Amino acid sequence: MHTDYRGHADSDPATPLQRESRLGYARDALNAVASLKREPYVDPDKLAMLGRSMGGGITLNALVAQPGIVDAAVVYAGVSSRYLDNLRHFTARSRPEAVDALFDRFGTPQERPDFYRGLSSRTYFDRITEPVLMHHGTDDEQCPFPWAQTTHRLLTEAGVASRLEVYPGERHSFTPQWHTSIEETVRFLRRRLGV
Repeated sequence: MHTDYRGHADSDPATPLQRESRLGYARDALNAVASLKREPYVDPDKLAMLGRSMGGGITLNALVAQPGIVDAAVVYAGVSSRYLDNLRHFTARSRPEAVDALFDRFGTPQERPDFYRGLSSRTYFDRITEPVLMHHGTDDEQCPFPWAQTTHRLLTEAGVASRLEVYPGERHSFTPQWHTSIEETVRFLRRRLGV
C-alpha cells in the first residue's frame, strides 16, 4: 500500500503544524497500517513499513509512536531523525515564513528545547521493537549521509536491531544501485517476516 500524506496529491489538506511537524503524516501512515491489517488478504503478523526520504522520517516516527505496529521497517535515503536538522535544512530554505510561524507559536529552540526534542524520533528510539534496515548513499545531495550514520548509531545504542547499508557514490535518487538495494530489502524482509 502506498499512502498519500495529507496535503499531498488528492489527500485532505494539512494544517501548517501537521505539515511542518510531520506528525499528521505519521498518523496517516499508522492508520493505513491499521486499515491494511483488517483486509482478508493480508497477514497482519507479516507487515513491514518502507519509507523513502521524508517517508523514512515518517517511518521512524510511526515506529516510536506505535511500537509493534509492523514487524520490520526499511528506510531509504531518510531525512534526519532530529527534527531541527530537517527544519533548518529544508523548511528554513524553502518556507522561512513557516519557521517564523512555528517559532511564534511554540517559541524558539533556545526557549523551548524540550518541545523540539519531543518532535525528534531519536528521542524515543528506545521504544522501537522492530528491526530497521537503512539504505543511504554517500553522495546524497538532499539528505546528508552523516544523518544516516548518526541515526543508525543512535538506533543501535537504543538496542534496536538496525543495519545501515552504505552505497558509495549514490545520490538521493538511488538510481544506479536501486536494483542492489531492492535485492537486499527483499532478503531482509524474507528473513524478518518469514516469507
